[in-house]
Amino acid sequence: MYINPPVILEKQVPIIKWAEKLRNNHISVSTIIQYLTSNEKSGSYIIDDKLEEMQKLYSSWNSSWRDQILLAILLKSYRLENDIKEGQIVHNDKYVGFAFNVDYERRSFDLYADKNRYNYIDMFVLDDFKPLS
Repeated sequence: MYINPPVILEKQVPIIKWAEKLRNNHISVSTIIQYLTSNEKSGSYIIDDKLEEMQKLYSSWNSSWRDQILLAILLKSYRLENDIKEGQIVHNDKYVGFAFNVDYERRSFDLYADKNRYNYIDMFVLDDFKPLS
């Protein structure tokens, strides 16, 4: 079963990045969420580094946004409100094309020169491109 990645705000990304760093240090998701959602300290330098800052940022959002943050941590995937979408025309300083195979977990996509996907350009990072207005 596929779950659409939650939509989060750009200001919430530091929480996701902090949790990702902890997961890369073999800290369980349940432990990350336990300390993020409480006012406790863990006693571990790895977890406590920026913990207080992340707890304040997390608690500053209403429950709906907090749920989106937790879901993004659980799924290791998120979508920003202004992220590019499948089939959308996108650009950066060098390229213009159509975005396909959008991967919100890896935050990447394939860029094609045409909508029919005949002319593949390359794979790019989502955050380096913007939708064409």
